[in-house]
Amino acid sequence: MKKRTLGLFAILCLAMVTPMTNAYSGGISGQGTGCGGGYCHGTNTQTATLSMSGQPTTYVAGSTYTLSVSVTGGASSNSGGFALDIDKGSLSSPGTGVQINTAANSATHINSNYRSWSVDWTAPSTGSGVVSIDVAVNAADGTGGNSNDVWDTTTYQISEGSAPANNPPSINSLLLSPATASTTDPLVATYVFDDVDGDAESGTTFAWFVNGAPNPGTVGKTLPPLQTTKGDEWYVIVSPSDGIALGADVTSNVVTIINSAPILSSVSIGISNPSTTDDLPVVNTSSDADAMDTLTYEHRWYLDGTHQASLDGQSSLPSLATRDGDSWEVEMRVSDGTDTSAWMKSSAVIIGSTTTNTPPTVDSVDITPSNPATQNNLTATVTSSDADMDSIVSTEYRWIKNGFDAGIDSETLSFTSTTKGDSWSVNARVNDGTTWSTWESSAATTIENTAPVLQSASIIATQVTSQMNISVDAVMIDADSMDVLSFNIQWYLEDVLQPQLNGINPLPSSETMKGQTWAAVIHAFDGSESSLESETLYVDIINSDPFVTVTIDDSINSQQDITLLIESSDDDMDSIETTSITWFRNGFREGSLDNATIVPSSYLGPGQVWSVEVLVTDGEATGLSSTSITISNAPPTAIITVLTESAYAGERVQLTASASSDPDNRIVAYQWSWSSSSSGQSSTSGTDVSFLMPLSGSVSITLVVTDESGAVDESTTVVQALPALPCPSLTSALDDGDVNLAWSWDSQEEANFNVYRNGVLLGQTNKTSFADTPSILGLTTYKLTVTIGDRTLESDCQSPSTQITIDTQAAD
Repeated sequence: MKKRTLGLFAILCLAMVTPMTNAYSGGISGQGTGCGGGYCHGTNTQTATLSMSGQPTTYVAGSTYTLSVSVTGGASSNSGGFALDIDKGSLSSPGTGVQINTAANSATHINSNYRSWSVDWTAPSTGSGVVSIDVAVNAADGTGGNSNDVWDTTTYQISEGSAPANNPPSINSLLLSPATASTTDPLVATYVFDDVDGDAESGTTFAWFVNGAPNPGTVGKTLPPLQTTKGDEWYVIVSPSDGIALGADVTSNVVTIINSAPILSSVSIGISNPSTTDDLPVVNTSSDADAMDTLTYEHRWYLDGTHQASLDGQSSLPSLATRDGDSWEVEMRVSDGTDTSAWMKSSAVIIGSTTTNTPPTVDSVDITPSNPATQNNLTATVTSSDADMDSIVSTEYRWIKNGFDAGIDSETLSFTSTTKGDSWSVNARVNDGTTWSTWESSAATTIENTAPVLQSASIIATQVTSQMNISVDAVMIDADSMDVLSFNIQWYLEDVLQPQLNGINPLPSSETMKGQTWAAVIHAFDGSESSLESETLYVDIINSDPFVTVTIDDSINSQQDITLLIESSDDDMDSIETTSITWFRNGFREGSLDNATIVPSSYLGPGQVWSVEVLVTDGEATGLSSTSITISNAPPTAIITVLTESAYAGERVQLTASASSDPDNRIVAYQWSWSSSSSGQSSTSGTDVSFLMPLSGSVSITLVVTDESGAVDESTTVVQALPALPCPSLTSALDDGDVNLAWSWDSQEEANFNVYRNGVLLGQTNKTSFADTPSILGLTTYKLTVTIGDRTLESDCQSPSTQITIDTQAAD
């Protein structure tokens, strides 16, 4: 379980230096609730301060927390003591000057030389509930009395936290072996079990399949050879379990069961003392692990040690071929149609012999070494005797693998034929020149594991920062080809073993700090044994470069200041200083702005590219960040000015956009549009615009201005029509050759009136009458127009006309 190192400083009870106190200066258990009241140290007011940190708010069952304890206050002395009691869990790993009782539920001081202590607390199992920790501390004055001793005590309640969610395990490197298995070989599933929670494997299931169909008779990782048949195709599906959850199923490779060679165990001539009239039958013992195979046999006969080729194939030698005194042997081998055994020769029989021979005896058969591994040859050692005092002239061996004849007949079995876990025995018989003994068997021996060999190990780098995980790798070999190899790792910090990190790869960056030196000690591991060789790899945790990010609002235009935002950090928690800020305009350094965080708008123009570089340092290394923006165009401002003071219905109004402006550019287009409920919508372009007001209602006017960069702005205003001005009524009359014109004007507006005769301006007056003495005869047309200020009214009724005929008499 990973150890959480949390600083906890608890101050507990220190004993007095009186005779009783001298006893307690070596510590006292079970006094976590207090030190005073005359028990250890007087009845002084509790003026010491118990400082604590590191106790978790909620604990994780089985996790280990380091509790550190200190006391302040009282006399200026280094003397002190403490007591710490828990009601659940256990205490371990006492620090300097600390002892723990045998029940592992109470810790106290060993002597009174310290005012700080530490001890590890391992949280109880799941379901234990709230844990109470009683802590008492004493700050002694070191004089041998207790009048100036002060103490403090506190009880801490720690609730049980919720158990972390379990992650299902997984497996990899699943292998079904041997890849070329016969009916005498067990099939073994090997794999690497992995659980991110560190849970042990528990409850993993194995589903075996033969020829695509489930084989429910086998549930473990080993399939016995008795369940296999030649030609079968086997695979296994492994469901990993940590005892809580099943991981994803993994399917192995397919192994096809190949033919097992037939075994010829013994060959003999069926009559031990034949006469010249006896046929010689052949007796054999043979077997085949593939029960469906049909066995066939070959025979070769030897007379006085010489092969008689003409008799090959004879399963019985006829008596006609024998003579008194002949020495006959038969040699035989067996075939299953695929594989053929080695030749095996019988003992010799003598034709017509009447001498009775006592067969020799095998007294013992042993295998050396007695505890072999996969790299050891096995040697058979045979002791024998002969009642006739005959010499032993020949010894035969049959090696038995997992209960089946392996077809190997040498005295020494090469290690290349063995596999870890095989059970081997050897049968042996001896010959005295005439007769073979019976077969005798050795005790079985199991091939044991051979430790793996670590060839080399490597680490990601010899120098890393505190933000890098530290991974290691190894090259390993193992004589046990079916073993799945891994490597064990022990991590050392400043040459001190960190047992809570055993097996962790990579080492998380959260465990490291700048300035530390870590070492990884690597051993190869095959699941049973570690390698004798090891390799130690060192790595130094070096300074991390500081990190800096600079940002600028990317929507800045030429009328806004550029404000620089700098954010910096350091993975080593080092202090960071900004060493330089450098600004560039269109690629050229703007030295006047060095180290400035604001660029005034007076420096800016549309389309300019501004960039900045910020350099920071943590005292050892630097960090650089840069960014850039393009200054956007400031949009123009559209302003509508209504030039006409009074917008009378039916009369013209004048508007201008001349007050519109652009702070950094030139306006190149003015677009007007206006609409009313009675006259619809109209538009035009240009700086100025005019139009006739409707007879009632209002006109909505919109101005859109565009600058050289294409930026636009829009302004809208509404002009309300004033009631129409009264229409003048023009009359004319002749009087002695004069034409007297008169009209009405009922408005408060001061108006001027222009009088026209036949389209020619006669004059202007602000009166409502006008006299003309024409010098022409005939029909004459008079017209009146009205002006208010500098504008002429344009309504039809504001331009009345009248006609009058001037004859000779009138002219006279």
